[in-house]
Amino acid sequence: MKRGVWNFTVLTHIKQTTQPRATMLIKTPDFSLADTLTAGQTFCWNLGENENTWNGWIQGNYCCLKQKSPTQLIMSGSGLNSDDIRAYLGLNDDPMAILQPYFEGNQVLKEAVTKTRQLRCVQEPWWECTANFICSSLKQIPHIRQLNTTLRERFGDTQNEGISYTYPHWSRIARIDEEDLRRCRLGYRAKFLLGTARMIENGQFDPNRISNMETEEASNYLQRLPGVGEKIAHCILLYAWRRFDAFPIDVWIARAMHTLYFKQKKMPPHSKIHLKSRRLFGAHRGLAQLHLFHWTRVQGNRHKAS
Repeated sequence: MKRGVWNFTVLTHIKQTTQPRATMLIKTPDFSLADTLTAGQTFCWNLGENENTWNGWIQGNYCCLKQKSPTQLIMSGSGLNSDDIRAYLGLNDDPMAILQPYFEGNQVLKEAVTKTRQLRCVQEPWWECTANFICSSLKQIPHIRQLNTTLRERFGDTQNEGISYTYPHWSRIARIDEEDLRRCRLGYRAKFLLGTARMIENGQFDPNRISNMETEEASNYLQRLPGVGEKIAHCILLYAWRRFDAFPIDVWIARAMHTLYFKQKKMPPHSKIHLKSRRLFGAHRGLAQLHLFHWTRVQGNRHKAS
């Protein structure tokens, strides 16, 4: 997945004048909705009528989230309760407390988590998360969001009197011709998405097995799917299964780790970055990755760890 300029264009199929059916106020910890929804974890959210309002989907339910303050969130929609919102947005987590044991001797991590403490790790639906990251190869984040929307509009079911669309189930994708997927601007990714959907539909891949696997075993199992390599497998495990010991390495986190934690001039291989991440961040290295990546992107930080 390539980093790109954030594009908060409201997509045309979302009618801002439509009022969802229910509203609730949700108390949050110190939290940033915008940081969480734009950190490359989820691709089904679009900026609403102002910079604090986002339209998207949780558990297949279309809703609107509005940040009233760092400790208050308003949800408008139906079919969801406050526990659903909290679970999806990771509001029950305290990243400072979780990562604090790794701060000793690691001032870089301490600074990164302190400055990005409002960021949370989401929990995406596993199928949508898998499909999104299969579609993410060599794509910038705004492009992945557009692909998510296009697949919804063309192959999803309508909600809210036709103003929003659910993400198409794998069984629906499995019945589509590859050329129809290519018309969604998936390019070569269409073959991978179709192949993955058909493997799941035909019983050649069972996502229920992952819950009983260790993270590396689960990663290897996910890599049986077309278009899923180690990085994408770890993304899926982190953002769908919330395996905090998963550590996706793309070009950006590789550069960040190289700059912050390696003295050598040459970029280390991914195997060495994995070993270093285990030593530095232990069982929560995926959560550390999320905060380090966001920190280096937002701060433009180029400091080396001591």
